[in-house]
Amino acid sequence: QLELAQRPQNLPEVHRLFPPSCYFIDTTFAVGPQECYDPAHPLTRNEDTAWKARLADYARELFGLFGSECGREWALPHSEVFEGITGVGGRDFHGWGAEALSATVIPFWEMVYHDCQICYGKYHCPPEQADRSIAAHVLHARPFYYHLGAGQSPHLYWEELDGSGDGDDARASYGYTPEVCVFARSDGGWAEGMDGFDAFVKNTHEVLGPLHRATAHVRLTQFEYLTDDRSLRKTVYGEGETRTAVIVNFGPEDGEFSSELGGQMILPQWGFVIESPSFAAFYARRWHGVNYGDGALFTIRSDDGKALSEAKRLRIFHGFGPPEIRWKDRQYRVKREETIELN
Repeated sequence: QLELAQRPQNLPEVHRLFPPSCYFIDTTFAVGPQECYDPAHPLTRNEDTAWKARLADYARELFGLFGSECGREWALPHSEVFEGITGVGGRDFHGWGAEALSATVIPFWEMVYHDCQICYGKYHCPPEQADRSIAAHVLHARPFYYHLGAGQSPHLYWEELDGSGDGDDARASYGYTPEVCVFARSDGGWAEGMDGFDAFVKNTHEVLGPLHRATAHVRLTQFEYLTDDRSLRKTVYGEGETRTAVIVNFGPEDGEFSSELGGQMILPQWGFVIESPSFAAFYARRWHGVNYGDGALFTIRSDDGKALSEAKRLRIFHGFGPPEIRWKDRQYRVKREETIELN
């Protein structure tokens, strides 16, 4: 493999033609160590791992960053990106069926290696079936992957806009309705009237992008079940004043608790709250004394480089639901997105 990759017409030619800053080789990390018993070219499992590591190192030296499919502990020092370790086809952890075993999966990987590798899922995840997967990505502070399937959002964005003008009809035409996909909602929010997949990408990235930026270089330092049925779960990344706390409700019943910024909160199923020094977000029925009925999605970011508690300028994004949001002692109305100045 290494000799083939080093041929002038292979990786060196890719580098010459396109100079990407990151390169991905499929299956290298996905396939376990192999053995060969042919006396002409014997290979032990340890030797196979060593050669795969050298292949990764070569690609890394050539392009700068390297990644491969799935992920291996031995591969951590030889790569920056694992693809497929946070979920497969919308299922958590390859869908190993923990529930059928009366078991619960804990984020042990994140406890040890969250700060070591950028991790994504893989394979098509229909947005109308992605609520649980998105909730898991919020809990684990990982960016989502957007793989389209046949027949979904078929228009070409650079040639054709969704011309219906009716947000509900546009979402329904692609199967993205609030009843089947929470995070594709856009009623009253930023993407209202747009294609449902656009709303799904916008809503999720506005949450997961800043969350991952805040936590990418720290470990998961605390994991806790807040209810006896283990539906309300909490993760904490980092320590002290720079920590980021995340609470997600995986259960069908509303979850109630109190948070530092949100006060007495109510989270619907798949609802969450994120609180970090410079970023906060929630999907909730109640936050900071404001009731949201079927729920609302907001994110709040410091826009002047200061902590939220000291910021004089905040950028507020509104994904869906009622537009009112309270910050400190004042209530604001944010239809789509606004930067507000504080005294």
